[in-house]
Amino acid sequence: MVRLEPPVLAALDAWVARLNETASGPPWTRGEVVQAALVRALKERGAAGEEP
Repeated sequence: MVRLEPPVLAALDAWVARLNETASGPPWTRGEVVQAALVRALKERGAAGEEP
């Protein structure tokens, strides 16, 4: 796992909290949000050969 700077970690935690406020299923975790974001970026930007 990569160490994230405090502002990035705070933004990630806020995103997780927002998702969990409206989620009807199991709660989101940091790891799940990071995984989902990475998979999406790889599909969208990686496949197009764009920079991250």
